Amino acid sequence: MSWIEKLYETYDNCDGRPQFAGHPLLPISHTTQKAHIEIVIGEDGSFISARALTDDEAETLMPCTEAASGRTGQTPVNFPLIDKLQYVAGDFVPFGGEPTVGFANNPTLPHQWFLADLRKWVNSPFTHPKLTAIEAYVSTGTLMADLVGQKVLLSNGTGGFLKKWEGEKKEAPALYQALKEAVEDAVVRWRVQTPGVALSSTWEDPMLIKAWIDYYNDWKTENSPSRLCMVKGHEAPTADMHPTKIRSAGDKAKLISSNDDKGFTFRGRFADPETPSSGAALSGKLLSAAEQACTVSYEVSQKSHLALRWLVDFDRRQAFRNGSQVFVAWEYSGISLPQPFLNTFQLFSATKLDTGYIGDAGQAFGQRMSKFMNGYRQELGNTAGIAVIGIDCATGNQGRMSILYYRELTGSGFLDQVEAWHTTLAWMQHRILDMRAVDFLGAPAPNEIAEAAYGSFEKDKNKKLLKATIERLVPCIIEGRALPKDIVDCAVRRACNRTAFKNEKVGTKAQPREHAWEQQLGIACSLYKGWNKQHTYQMGLEEERRTRDYLYGRLLAIADFIEGRALNVAGEKRDTNAARNMQRFAERPYSTWVHIEKSLVPYQQRLNAKRHGFLKLMKKELDAVHCLFIGDDYRKDSKLDGEFLLAFHCQRQRLWDDENARREKSKNQSDTNDETTN
Repeated sequence: MSWIEKLYETYDNCDGRPQFAGHPLLPISHTTQKAHIEIVIGEDGSFISARALTDDEAETLMPCTEAASGRTGQTPVNFPLIDKLQYVAGDFVPFGGEPTVGFANNPTLPHQWFLADLRKWVNSPFTHPKLTAIEAYVSTGTLMADLVGQKVLLSNGTGGFLKKWEGEKKEAPALYQALKEAVEDAVVRWRVQTPGVALSSTWEDPMLIKAWIDYYNDWKTENSPSRLCMVKGHEAPTADMHPTKIRSAGDKAKLISSNDDKGFTFRGRFADPETPSSGAALSGKLLSAAEQACTVSYEVSQKSHLALRWLVDFDRRQAFRNGSQVFVAWEYSGISLPQPFLNTFQLFSATKLDTGYIGDAGQAFGQRMSKFMNGYRQELGNTAGIAVIGIDCATGNQGRMSILYYRELTGSGFLDQVEAWHTTLAWMQHRILDMRAVDFLGAPAPNEIAEAAYGSFEKDKNKKLLKATIERLVPCIIEGRALPKDIVDCAVRRACNRTAFKNEKVGTKAQPREHAWEQQLGIACSLYKGWNKQHTYQMGLEEERRTRDYLYGRLLAIADFIEGRALNVAGEKRDTNAARNMQRFAERPYSTWVHIEKSLVPYQQRLNAKRHGFLKLMKKELDAVHCLFIGDDYRKDSKLDGEFLLAFHCQRQRLWDDENARREKSKNQSDTNDETTN
């Protein structure tokens, strides 16, 4: 129960704090719902006006009971104040409305429930003047007639309301555009205009919100037995049902549920609740198996679930979403954290990093990452409490939700792990962001790693593999576990198959072939570098490294560069032999290199005539690499590992940088000569 205790603590620490005023936590015993109709009444309950709401203003805070928050079935219970037409309108049925199928035998029952509950609240010590006005208006039973009169709903010409718009879509009234064929499901909210009172909305009135909390807490105290709360450690009214809407407004899955206690869940684990001699009695009342399993107080359940819902909101807090799968990292008092599930470019708030390969770029990157993390360390301190939780539901938005992952860390421990992840996997990465190419040093995000290993996950049948892969990667980030070798091998293997990226999609958008492969290459190198703990690789060309795999990677890059230049000189656009044979080269490097080297001869002849100086430099590079092989390593034809990709990437970058430097030098000399001549 540690996770629920930390969420409860987070709610108490963050609720009402000024820094969260723009995105506050929801009050307990409340939920949110999109309202579609707003009715304005006077303080005496007289009708004033009504209008359809736009989608931007529809989100509405509303009082909620336990039963209403998770209502399902054919006879769903009502909300106390804001609800659908079948509950709030006394003339819903006379105007042709059809209530939920379970109310067919008594179609007015939903309204009777709503009005009865509203009157109980009005007549309690926790009433409010706005409630009295709403109760007076609802009691008149003219809501549907008023909506038709205001043309929020349209008359069907036979004494009822129009349920479906048949005309041109663009000419439909606002409510019919919003709900299309479900206008009967429109939710109504209230404004009460009172002379001298500026705030007319019920959903924003702090006194009305407090009135409902006090009323419902009083009701729970009287009607729900007090038992030991296993989170707080003392007796309190227990939660009979637990909140939904954790991941989104339409989320019906629950983290805590025990509605099958008479079936299989608790069989054989606890005393039989039907046997008085079993010892399961408390204060003369037998406990059900579910109650013996765990009891959580209503207050703890509400606060912990509302805190998690607040944290899961991606735009506001620290959540990483992958469909129905959500991971959240947070500090108990609401201090901002670096998001551990982003790539380094995103982590640095889209600040472009130095792309140079002069010397070891890793040292400069490590210093920048350390400086970045030190800013958080000063704010967090070493003893701050941080938790990471992952949740998902096998059935999407229904049923039971599971906790995939949960860990608690100190502030220093969390930052150390995040920093280690980004520095250990740091490598040159390539992305297409907002229709522009971005190169940066750093680590990829978990979802990017999954796609690099297994390809696109657009088809639903592959979504489970994406979720499972991300679930395996999270402990590598948070706990520093070793990267799974099968994921590394898959990413390396796909990077070697360069020509397969012709029709590849990376992420949700189609990208040009070379951009997609460049992204794949950067991620594969990053994973191999992070996985191979036996060697420390620089983020630049290591000219003294003499391992067979590294040297063969350098040879392939030089051959690719030579042929690529020859094709460019001739104005041809096609793959080089090195690119076409890269996968074969990784499997049998010596025999494939012999073929690639022979295929370079005509391109070298072409360059000898037009780019003699360039060709001379490239031959010198090839000779230098050949001389570094030790013994018979050159003639071995066994499979290469991911190290050759690191060498290929670094050697190619060095060649590009040297070429750019030569061009810049030539340009500067030309400008100097022009100035001298003038």
